[in-house]
Order: sequence, then structure tokens, then C-alpha cells
Amino acid sequence: FVQKAGLSLEKDIKKDLILYGALEWKNYTPLGLATYQKTNGFDTISLDQITTAEWTTRIRWTKDEEFISGSFSRTSVTSVFPIFSLQAIIGVKGIGGSQYNYQKLEFQMEHYTQLGVFGRMRYGCTAGYIFGATAYPFLKVHEGNQSFWLLTSTFNKLNFMEFISDRYVMGFVENHWEGLFFDRIPLVKKLKFRLVTTGRIMYGAIDPRHSKVMLIPSYVKQFGNVPYAEVSIGIENIAKIIRVDLVWRMTHNTPGISPLGIRARYAFNF
Repeated sequence: FVQKAGLSLEKDIKKDLILYGALEWKNYTPLGLATYQKTNGFDTISLDQITTAEWTTRIRWTKDEEFISGSFSRTSVTSVFPIFSLQAIIGVKGIGGSQYNYQKLEFQMEHYTQLGVFGRMRYGCTAGYIFGATAYPFLKVHEGNQSFWLLTSTFNKLNFMEFISDRYVMGFVENHWEGLFFDRIPLVKKLKFRLVTTGRIMYGAIDPRHSKVMLIPSYVKQFGNVPYAEVSIGIENIAKIIRVDLVWRMTHNTPGISPLGIRARYAFNF
């Protein structure tokens, strides 16, 4: 359970260069199987809650990006060039009861591109490193999905809090094949179904120094020498608004649990 409050400011330095700054206070209370415990060398102490205050600075650049602005929001007119962003998050001890000093540095790249007869592709990568020592919820908790709703920005066969890292790399590629395959099948062509394929991979590690601040739960896994990877194949434009994917978890599988899963979402394609 999270209580948070914050203030943020975003400024366009130029039309394609955006600077973002924020100060956020967060208080976490463990629920369910989650536990916040630390040791003093002799005994294990349970914590009812933990608190942090973070200052975030991010710079985002996309060559020739334009926006359509309304009264309260705006929409990007996507550029043909990649999106680059560099983000720094500094945890500051002592603000509103915050308990930890740490620093996060993360780089991201994402690109949308047309491939002619091969459709359109979205791909990207992320790399990050966390300095200092802090409680595990404030490290990189790799985003999972335990619902049947398809998420396009996370790992759909990964459990919540299954992997946590303080240094990590991730990558993904998603290709919308448009009518390249299904338009060659007469009955399917009339339905205007479209094929979409996705691949995601990540790798990371966590330093033992964080366990001195808070014990890492037993259900958190280590990557070892094997990255986590999953792929999916799906059909979109079902009844013009539905996408259904079959997701295959390729690595770090649990015996007795199927590596396959079905995920679906609303997806409007124009």
C-alpha cells in the first residue's frame, strides 16, 4: 500500500528537447505476502512501513518531434527518429521522515519505424544502475503482470516482485506485420486480422549491501547466468478493437506451471 505526494514541472527547452523535474514523497506499508524486515546482527526486526523522498530529473530528446496541444493535454506527432531519455533519481534521507540515501541513473531509448511491406516496428532498450544502499522496494522491481490483460510495456508472464536488481539492462521489439501474412489467406483476409509478434529480454543483479538495510524476501529470484526472456505471437484487429496474444516464457520457469499464457487487450488501429 502506497501513500505519496509530489510536485513536478515539465519544460520544453526546444520543441524536441524536454526537461522534467519532480520531488516525490512515498510511504510504503506491506500487504499480503510482502514483508519489511531487517536484522541487527542478532534478531530480525519487522518494519510496519518505510518512507522515502526522491528528487527526479529527466531530459528527453527526439529529433524533429512535434506536438498537438489542447486545453489540458497534448499528443505527440511521432518522429521518424528514436526517443532518448536520461533520468536521475536521488533519494534524500530526512525529508518528511525519509530513511534512505541512494541514487538511480537510467538511460532509455525507444523507436517507432515503418518497414514497408514488413509493417511497422517498435523497439527499445533500458539500462540502469543504483548507487548507495536502500530497501528493496526502492530498487528496480522489474514490472510483471499476473492478470489476463495484455500490457505492452512490461513482461506479461513475470510475477510481481519476482526479480529485483540494482543494475540491469532490458530490451524489446514488437512488430506489427499488417497484412503481409493474413491477407494471403482468403477467408482470413475478409476478417482483416493482423499478425503481431513481440520479444522481451532482461538481465540484472543485486548487490548484497542492500540486505544490510532490508532483507530480500525469499521469493525474489536471482538471474544467475541466464537472462529472463519471453516472446509472444498475437492477432490484432479482431472486431477492429481486440488483440489476443499467446505469450511464452522462455527462461526461469517453475516446474508444474505452464510457460504459456493468453493475454488480451483493447487495441485501436487506424
